Amino acid sequence: MNARSPKHPSPAVAIRAAIMAAFGARGHGLSNLWLLDSYRAGRKWALRSDSELIHAVLAEIDPHIRSINLAPEPVIVRVLEEDHETTFDAIVEFVDGRRQCREIKAEPDEVLDTRSHIQKEVQLASARRLDGSYVRMYGTQMIESPQRFWNGVRILRVVNAAKTYPLEEYRESITNRLSHSRVDLTLSELCGPFEPACQPLAAAAAMQLFLERYIALDLDMRPFNEHSALRWTQ
Repeated sequence: MNARSPKHPSPAVAIRAAIMAAFGARGHGLSNLWLLDSYRAGRKWALRSDSELIHAVLAEIDPHIRSINLAPEPVIVRVLEEDHETTFDAIVEFVDGRRQCREIKAEPDEVLDTRSHIQKEVQLASARRLDGSYVRMYGTQMIESPQRFWNGVRILRVVNAAKTYPLEEYRESITNRLSHSRVDLTLSELCGPFEPACQPLAAAAAMQLFLERYIALDLDMRPFNEHSALRWTQ
């Protein structure tokens, strides 16, 4: 008798399940649901609020972050002689090896009640269990300088629009030109040698290299567009 391999849900089924779980996790709130297509993680994330979207986009384009998990498994720890389960909103690992276990809130709590204090202790203990530091982050603070967030949204749109196309030819050309250039080159200059119909693919290849930390660009002061200056970082 042949043993049957275990069945795994298809990507479509998995993301539908994640969306329904995110919908249920909102409780009685009316916060937005978002579906983020992450290049770094190679998957879609179902996000339960605007604050989680802001955090996810900023984490996606952060050159100091190596990996992102926006759906970590629950952790059980013992606090005050009782077992408690908690689930972080995100776990990120940095290029330098640090790990952060993050809780994402819309804005800082003005007063922590007893339940909130216990939850914080549980999350501190859980972060230690995962060999990470516990960090609370707030959407109202993360969006204080919105230029970086909106630039991240634009970059992810460029990359995701071309995710089904082979981009190796464009990546190799951009790598060769930018790595040997003594000056910054604009996105328009990098895409210029290609046929007009192929220039969006070249732009997507350049932004893949940016998300992989090979390319640096200013995200805080100016809108991301064809005039954005790019430089090689390796």
